[in-house]
Amino acid sequence: MPCLAKDGIVLTETISIPARVENLYELLSWVDEKMVKAGLDSSALNKILLASEEIFVNIANYAYAEREGFVLVKYMMFEGGAAIEFRDNGTPFNPLQNKAPDLSAPLEERPIGGLGVFILKNFMDDIHYRYENGQNVLYIGIRSKS
Repeated sequence: MPCLAKDGIVLTETISIPARVENLYELLSWVDEKMVKAGLDSSALNKILLASEEIFVNIANYAYAEREGFVLVKYMMFEGGAAIEFRDNGTPFNPLQNKAPDLSAPLEERPIGGLGVFILKNFMDDIHYRYENGQNVLYIGIRSKS
């Protein structure tokens, strides 16, 4: 639904998806469709798809432990780019508080995990986390370079 807002958002759409890894393709197809509509160049499109995959898979694998849950995904288009907000009611977790991985360490000495947050921080132009009303809210935004 069109929404002219003071912050420059001109279009928003949302989808609710069960937080299960087998729903990843549904999410990525939806994100791809929205980002193409926003006119993102191929580099920005690939970055936001990779970031969306990382976020969704982590929510699916860790947010709800042994119970079922959903991810509410909100797409926002603004002049020159787009953003996605992920909301879940899972265990509170701020991924942005994780330490950056030591990429200089030999592979066999590196702990498992941590590269996803590294990718998010380095690929996105804007990234924020907050916990509100019992929900994890992770916002990622990217500008189109074309």
